[in-house]
Amino acid sequence: MIRSRIVVPMEPFHSSMLHGTRRAKMSLSRSCSPMQRILPLLFILLAAVAVRWESLNESLWLDELHSTWVISGDWTDVAQRARIGNQSPLYFYVLKCCRGIGGSYEPCIRLPSLLSVLATTIMLYIIALRATGSTAIGALVATVAAFDPKFIFYATEARPYAVVQMVALMTVACFYYCVQTPTMPRRVAWITGSVLLCYLHYTAVLVPLTTALVLVWLWRSRGAVVQYSLTAYTIDISLVVISTVPLWSHMLQIAGRRQQWEQFIPRPTGWTWFAKLDLDFLLLVPLLTFLAIRFVAEKKRQSSDDEPVKRTGAAIAATRSPHHAMFGVVTWLFALTPIVIVWTVSAGGWAVVLLYRYVIFVPPIALLTWCSMAHRLTSWRQSLFIAVVLAYCVYGMGYATRWQQDRTFIRARGEDWRAVAAVVRRDKAPILLRSGFVEAEQLMQVPPIDEWDRAGAGPHGSERRSKAGADLVEYCLGPLHAIYDFGEPSRIQWPLPNNLTEYDVKPVSDLLVDAREAWIIMRISRKRYKESLAWAEALITARGGGTVVAEKYGSLWLLRLEFK
Repeated sequence: MIRSRIVVPMEPFHSSMLHGTRRAKMSLSRSCSPMQRILPLLFILLAAVAVRWESLNESLWLDELHSTWVISGDWTDVAQRARIGNQSPLYFYVLKCCRGIGGSYEPCIRLPSLLSVLATTIMLYIIALRATGSTAIGALVATVAAFDPKFIFYATEARPYAVVQMVALMTVACFYYCVQTPTMPRRVAWITGSVLLCYLHYTAVLVPLTTALVLVWLWRSRGAVVQYSLTAYTIDISLVVISTVPLWSHMLQIAGRRQQWEQFIPRPTGWTWFAKLDLDFLLLVPLLTFLAIRFVAEKKRQSSDDEPVKRTGAAIAATRSPHHAMFGVVTWLFALTPIVIVWTVSAGGWAVVLLYRYVIFVPPIALLTWCSMAHRLTSWRQSLFIAVVLAYCVYGMGYATRWQQDRTFIRARGEDWRAVAAVVRRDKAPILLRSGFVEAEQLMQVPPIDEWDRAGAGPHGSERRSKAGADLVEYCLGPLHAIYDFGEPSRIQWPLPNNLTEYDVKPVSDLLVDAREAWIIMRISRKRYKESLAWAEALITARGGGTVVAEKYGSLWLLRLEFK
């Protein structure tokens, strides 16, 4: 008897586990042409630029005026001016290069931020595509990044936060790939990214700190697939620490003034902070949607013997692949750990810094957590997940509310310094500026009249004023010497503290003794307008009477004082 045997070549079980996601990607490459994968991204990028175009041409607001003031002097002034505003100088050197190339125009000043957000959107799309093999999931995370109002705001703001987002996403991606295959280029990439983050914004130090927790977690839970050794990581993180030594002294100085932020940032109570950080639609709703879909699917599977046959190969591979599971762990840890740290130090009162911009690097990483959830679902359930999450994002982003209130989808910044400058520069009347800078509260200890140089050099000419006091005055007057022309620079200019109710009007009245009129520019909320107006009226009374006329430019108030 001749027996025939059919031999079917099979992959080893462990190999199929490790490369299940790769097979899904190969399937995608066969079903989708490169153009089909690129077209959605191009459309999203064009839409991202379109929705930001009007905001690019808006008047700069206070923090952006600080940025332009930092770069308005010589190259040697940049570092000192940045440090006065509690910033590292690296971003401002980049900004000064842009100004030198394109001039002092709002779109040019904001260009680095716009390009950074576009790069972040591209990276989100590519990472999601590589992690899941799904164009739909890649388009989902890129679309949310393109239309999120906070992403739009920081993409059109001349501040370092959009650049921090981009570099943080790149650093986390390089670290994730380094954990799997720690090649020298990948190690150098995440080390460089970590150092750049620390030099761009001090709160971004949370990203390299989180790498330690992530690696420990992975060693304990998925040690078999972690190729990054403890020795190699220790060397790499030590290089990051050594490279940031020049920043330590300034960071400690800021930490010593940490209580200043409590007048602007409330301590976290209840769950209101959760929504302010957009964690409801970034993390909570996607997670609940995923769990609900999986729960219903599991119940249905238990009641039907046919359900296992209906599951797609990609869904089965996603549940088995340890690399895909590691992607989910890494993204969730990088999204949650900085939030937990910042909430802890804020709720404990050590430093109240629970503000969106101080954890600006979290949202792009949080979007990638959607990939690990959506990819574990079958095709139609994945579509349901995308639809539910996208629908809640539209609601959570507040587009419907803004349209009902203002008949606009993108709310303006509401600080028209450009218009105020056009009014003020018509004459040579003295200017009093209440900017609202956190540091302006220190002006309570800087009396103006005894230290004002009447030789015409303004606040820069007094030899009796301390160096710290002169720097503080120059910093608080920075918005008047940034990008907009407020008229004759030799006119009397003086900054006011934030709390005017306790600020004596007598020294200011003496300062304006020869003036027949004056301007007061105040950046205040409507709630504090009355007390500021009362201070202006007290100043008029101290000068023997007169009138005050107020005009509103968004959250800016321009007061015209005329003395008898």
